[in-house]
Formats: sequence, C-alpha cells, structure tokens
Amino acid sequence: MPSRLRLAIVLLFLGGTAVGAGLPKATSRSATTTQSSSRPVAVNSSIRLPVPNSSDQDKSLRLIQQVFAAEYADRSAGGRKALGRKLLNLGLQTRDDPAGRFVLLRESAGLSAGVADLPTAWRAIETLADQFDVSRLALRRAMLRVAQVVAQGAGLDALARGALRSVDLAIMEDQYDDAVELASMAESAAQRSKNPSLVKEIQDRQKELIFLRNQHQRVQPLLVRLAHGSDDPAGRSEAGLFLCAVKGDWQRGLPLLAGGSDVAGRSAAEAELANPTDAAEQMRVGHGWWDLAPADPWLIRRNFRLHAAGWYRKSHAGLSGFSLSLVEKRLAEMDAEDVRQRGLRPGLIAEIFADEGFGQCLKTRIDAQIDFDFGNQSPDPQVSKDHFSIRWTGLLHPAAAGKHTLVLIANTGARLWLNDQLLIDAPDLTHARKGQAATVNLPEGFHPITVEFWDGTGTAKIKLAWITLATKQEHPIPASAFFHEPTQ
Repeated sequence: MPSRLRLAIVLLFLGGTAVGAGLPKATSRSATTTQSSSRPVAVNSSIRLPVPNSSDQDKSLRLIQQVFAAEYADRSAGGRKALGRKLLNLGLQTRDDPAGRFVLLRESAGLSAGVADLPTAWRAIETLADQFDVSRLALRRAMLRVAQVVAQGAGLDALARGALRSVDLAIMEDQYDDAVELASMAESAAQRSKNPSLVKEIQDRQKELIFLRNQHQRVQPLLVRLAHGSDDPAGRSEAGLFLCAVKGDWQRGLPLLAGGSDVAGRSAAEAELANPTDAAEQMRVGHGWWDLAPADPWLIRRNFRLHAAGWYRKSHAGLSGFSLSLVEKRLAEMDAEDVRQRGLRPGLIAEIFADEGFGQCLKTRIDAQIDFDFGNQSPDPQVSKDHFSIRWTGLLHPAAAGKHTLVLIANTGARLWLNDQLLIDAPDLTHARKGQAATVNLPEGFHPITVEFWDGTGTAKIKLAWITLATKQEHPIPASAFFHEPTQ
C-alpha cells in the first residue's frame, strides 16, 4: 500500500529524514523490561518479588549444596546437566521460600549454561525474570556468555537463536551496545555451526541494527520536544512510528500516530483507538497494520505483524468464509515464523529413567505426543517393564487461544506442569478411569510444559489429552501442538 508511512518505514531503515556459574548472585533490574510477544506469558508475571538479600541467598545455597552434595560432587557434563534440571524442577515447585526459589533457579541456570543445556538454562532465567525484579537482558547475556564457551553441535544453533532473540530485547530496552555484542555472539555461533543460512540471517539483522541505533539517537531529541508540548504533526508521525515499529510500545506510539501528519498512519491508529468490538471491524484493524508491514527491517515487520495478529485473534470467533480463511492463513504464517526464528523442532524431549524417582536416566529421545499404552511391556529395551519413570519437557502451542481442559490418564502416577505451575499432582491414577483434569485459559503462544510419569508394577499407560472449545470432546493432544528447543 503506497503511503507516506510506508515511505517513512523505508527511510527509517535507511536512516533518512523521514517522517549460576558465571551468573550474578543478585542482579538488580537496570531498565524496565518489555516482555517479548513471542514468549509465553507467565502466570502472575506482573507480580515481581524483590531480589532476596545476600545473606538469605547464601543460607539457601548452603542448604541446597548440603542436600545435593553428591550431585554437586559429580563434575561430569551429564551430572551437571542432570543437577541443573533437578534444581529447575525444584525451583518451579518451591512456593513458600522466595530465597530458596531464587537460588534454585539461579543455580540451575548457571549449571545448565556451563554444559550448554540451553533449554533448561533459558527456562530458569526467564522464570527468574518473570518472578523477581531482575534484569532479563542481563541474565540472558550472562547465560549466553557462559554457554558460548562450551556449546557445540545443535547447541550452537540454539545459542545463535537465543542471542538473536535477545538482540530484539536489547533494542526495546535501548541497550544498543548489548545488542551489538549479542548479534556478534550469534554470528560467531552460527559460523561455528557451519549454518550459512543462519549466518546470512544474522548478518542481515546486524545491518538493520546499525540503522535502528542511528534512528534511536535521532528520535530521542524529538521525543523530548514532543513531551514538552511541541506542535509538530510530522514529528508525531515519526516518533509514533519509532515507538510502535521499533520498540513495540503501542500504548505511547498510537496517540502520536493518530495526531500525526501521515494519512495512513493516522487512519490505522484512529481505527484501533476506537476499540471496535465487531469482528469485521477488528479484522480490518488487523489488516491495516499487516498491510503496512515492510519486508525490512525484520524487527519492524515483526512488530507490525504481531500487532496485527493480536487483532486477528480477537476477531477470529466472529468470522466465517473467506475472511476466516485469510485470518487463519496469516496467523499460521506468524506461528511458522516464530517456530523458525526460535529454532524449534516438533515433539517433546523424553527422558527415560531406570527407577520410579527420576534418578537414573538411561535414554533421551523425542516423542511426538504423549499417548502410550505399554501394557506389560517395557517402554524401551534399556528399561525394565516395571519400576521406571519418564519425564517429557517442551512447549505446548494451542491452535487457538481460550479455555482448555487438560486431562492426564496414567497407571501408576503422573504430574503436569504448565507455564511453571503444577496443575496436576496425582500419585496414583491407577483406578481413576477418567484420569484427572485441570482447566486453564491459554493465550496464544508457546507454553512450557513438563509431564512426569512413573510406573510401579502391572500394566503401564500414560495419555495427555485435552478438551477445547472447538472440539468439545476429549482427545489426545496432537503432535502438531508440541515443540522443543534442540539440545546438543
């Protein structure tokens, strides 16, 4: 769509005159964190606790090291990885001891980063940043610095993707020196992994980063003048574009665009600020931002399309026919881009243990979904048919936002965590024919999920199903809903 706003976007990119180990013991929040829309939103993420004082942290660390003295003594990569995951699980379960929770998560992140177990380290630091008043960017940077020393194989791709995701966070926090360091880290990891397409993607993003940093330096004085009452419609359009398109700050940027000189930007902003409730109007608001999204820079395209997707999801239930097909196609495009950008792969990571207490891991594999009836047989040739356990970890991605009833059926027992909350804790489901259920309201996006299952004697089975608003009936959660971050 030709418009002054599209020209502004192009000129913005060109810099024209358009309209744990290695982790800190306690990191204070250095800037207001803008939570990326690509991340799942943690339950009660708006309630952030203060960082526990050093004395309480030290006491908790001593207790943890005493309880897990044997595990800390195991310096092997496998031992550190297992301990990192164990501490993460305990940290997620600990609700009555903030200092203990903080240290468990911090230790998990440090241990996991030290052996390049990036999915565990990432989850630990993201939970820390959701729950405590710490700098998400500082934790990510520290974790990635540690991991880059030891990462290899698939872990290098995961490292590069993680660093690249953090570049966007650094830009939104106006930490451009950090963004440059993270982009360089991402490029180095991609080159070491010999992934030419990823190297090119990162190098393209580095070029964009230079222009965005220059634009930030140029727009800051303009924002100050507008804050002091400057009557400058062209300046309003430019500042509004920067806040919305670069920083993803739509709350501040929309009123500026609505009062700006650019016709297309003013029209799109006014349509949104009218807050329509009709599905067709909501869809048209989404179209407005989607059509304005440029091919480059990547961050601007993504911010526009993410914002459009939010309106598409609002309208979805009230659409039909071609309109519904178009909206679903564009939402699928966003999901596919998110999967690619994060380097996700289908399925869940399954750890198979030789005991019921998740103590001795004999094998790790990828399972498409959780729907097994082992009967009197072993789940794997390396494991006995009785007294074993399995832990699945990964991400759950619902096809549509809304209420979901999750159902866990098992013989003998099982637990389910979703978004770091323990939803189901059922030590004995043997005689519960319908299993145990929990109903949750899931927003769009990827949600961390962990399922633990253990079998005593007799037949063994485990199934994770759900009831959605679309199906109204219980059925196993399909393979298309599960993803995981690759490990080395």
